[in-house]
Amino acid sequence: MTTPYNKVPAADNKVYFSYADVHATITSLHPFLQEFKPDVIVAIGGGGFIPARILRSVVKKPILAVSLELYDDSTNTPNMKEGVKILQWFD
Repeated sequence: MTTPYNKVPAADNKVYFSYADVHATITSLHPFLQEFKPDVIVAIGGGGFIPARILRSVVKKPILAVSLELYDDSTNTPNMKEGVKILQWFD
């Protein structure tokens, strides 16, 4: 079985992407973003900081960082009772 990215899942049934894969995907958005003309890039903690930094190199806009928490680290499951907690936000 292959994924839409033409990658075969590993033995653990996960698909892994290299930094080069992520970088190429993000930089391929440049033509669209030139037309869109964003004022800022919002980086969401928990996986969004690296793509935001790559994007910043392309669009030359400032990054605003937010950090949210949904998963309970002790059980590694979503904490649906409390919902998403805002750890860091911007005004």
